[in-house]
Amino acid sequence: MQDSREIRLTSFSESVPGSMPCALHANAAVPSFLRMLVLSSCCSVRLLQRMPQKAGYTASRWLRLAGVEVLHGAKVVQWPEGSRQRLCSGTLITQSGREISADLTIDCTGVKLNTELYTSLVEDREGGPEAAAEASRQGIPVKPTLEVVGCPGVFACGDAAGVAAERTAYTADLMAVVVAKNIALLVSRKDSKDAQKKLKEFPGGALSNAWLGQGLQEAPSIAAISLYKYDGIMQFNNLIITGPLAAGTKVMVEFFQLGIARGNTILSKLWLTLEAMNTVMAALPLVLWHKWTELKAFVQAYEAF
Repeated sequence: MQDSREIRLTSFSESVPGSMPCALHANAAVPSFLRMLVLSSCCSVRLLQRMPQKAGYTASRWLRLAGVEVLHGAKVVQWPEGSRQRLCSGTLITQSGREISADLTIDCTGVKLNTELYTSLVEDREGGPEAAAEASRQGIPVKPTLEVVGCPGVFACGDAAGVAAERTAYTADLMAVVVAKNIALLVSRKDSKDAQKKLKEFPGGALSNAWLGQGLQEAPSIAAISLYKYDGIMQFNNLIITGPLAAGTKVMVEFFQLGIARGNTILSKLWLTLEAMNTVMAALPLVLWHKWTELKAFVQAYEAF
């Protein structure tokens, strides 16, 4: 694979939360480069397996047109020395024994879950080492309220929390809202037992509307992936939007986040309002479908009786 242009080699594993979008962002950043995208053995025949099929097909088509070779089932077993700590050139070896040389390697296999604080809390308890090892793989065990199991008054959110929801920035925001509400509740109530009974559960507790909150059984799927400047993939539950609109949405998200990081209170309040509106719009069809399923099951049980 000798070429006058730089070769960018990206390897990632879909079993690691966030690795797929990270790899796509890395490959799409400089489309004039010649790149190869290596998938681990846990991937089957398409990208973005946890998103609707249209998202995976769109990503595959964009990468193919950009000159990216996609290798399915090509798990990297040996990286160039030092490539896991910094960008460097070298040769990778896949599980099948294939050697791939590159001018630049980027490891996008995700990051290890940060569970060190949890480990310090449980390591001296019976079964603590096993619990800590499990948490490092699956996330910190939490109750539906995101309170850490066995650690009253301690909450976990973000990638470190062991929840069934997809680990995305949007999901982390919802968890942060639930945790903030629960901490405020515990602080404001003198009776801790009474406060425990009224703790909000994830994901419904993030919503202000009680009916929607009680009926929401799973976190809405909202995500945006940029494919260079003018293309992208946006997910809104089962709806997939591609093209300039998705790319523009990603730009808007980054604009808001950078402004909030700089301490812009106006952008912060506006972002919270927009996020709340998106959550309600995404949660409503999920709640209605859940209620319809319950009603259908009740009718079937009644007819059987």
